[in-house]
Amino acid sequence: MQYARQMGFRIAAFARGADRRELAVKLGAHIYIDSLEQNVAEALQKLGGACSVTLSRTRNDMFGWISRGVEEHLVYKG
Repeated sequence: MQYARQMGFRIAAFARGADRRELAVKLGAHIYIDSLEQNVAEALQKLGGACSVTLSRTRNDMFGWISRGVEEHLVYKG
């Protein structure tokens, strides 16, 4: 997040729980999305979509629902 913010990107961080908001902002997030309170894909779409998503932890089903918030023109390689 810190590198992307320094490069001028608008950073939206998401995690489970309000207790993680402070760290996300400290690390450079402009916006924090609490996945326990709102649908992350819908929240990203309301922001205009995401050009990139970097995951530091994953669940088996996470990329499927997150990808709905990412711009459609991206190509995913697994």
